[in-house]
Amino acid sequence: MTATTPSRAGARGGLWCLALLLALALHAAGGAWLTQWHPAPTTATVSAPVMAQLIIKPSKPAAPPSAPPAEIKKPPAKPVLAARPRPASQPRPVPAPRSEAVPLAVAPPPPAAPTAPVAPASVSTAAPSPAPAVAPPVPDLAAHCLYRQAPVYPAAARRRRLEGSVRLQVALDATGAIDAVTLIESSGSPLLDAAALAAVRRWRCEPARVDGQPVPTVAVQRINFQLR
Repeated sequence: MTATTPSRAGARGGLWCLALLLALALHAAGGAWLTQWHPAPTTATVSAPVMAQLIIKPSKPAAPPSAPPAEIKKPPAKPVLAARPRPASQPRPVPAPRSEAVPLAVAPPPPAAPTAPVAPASVSTAAPSPAPAVAPPVPDLAAHCLYRQAPVYPAAARRRRLEGSVRLQVALDATGAIDAVTLIESSGSPLLDAAALAAVRRWRCEPARVDGQPVPTVAVQRINFQLR
């Protein structure tokens, strides 16, 4: 061990005291400064709302369009009258010499030539053609007909008990065929008349002859309808 001398120990003690004093001084200065300094309190300030009102000024009415300036009518220009030309003096007409009328000799008309007599036109008169030969009426047509069918008695007329007699005029051509059938006398029943006409139209007959030649003829036929 080494023994310290009293001088060295005193020097170290003085340094420690000086350091302690400096530390205390610093602490004291810091405390004083802290007590004096206070930060200003922060307060939130709310600004009042600014109210703005938009005022629209009425626009000035548009000025009416100015009327166009009235046209200044100029007075019509007076027509300039041209000077009328003076009529030229015409020479007086000289009278023409009078000519005496000379009578013209009129020749007499020539005598008219004698007219020849006109011969009358010859009229040719043709001799009338002879009429075709027609046989006299056949009194009984059924006797000259090879095919003759009896008329059918209508069922309606039979149920009603209708009877009667029909008279017909029959025209035959040169071949013996039935040319026309005409009702001369009715039975009083249209049913019986129609049945008689239909039956006779279907007949086939021999032609009538004159001098051995077939000719058309007319016959009268009676048909009776009777119930038994």
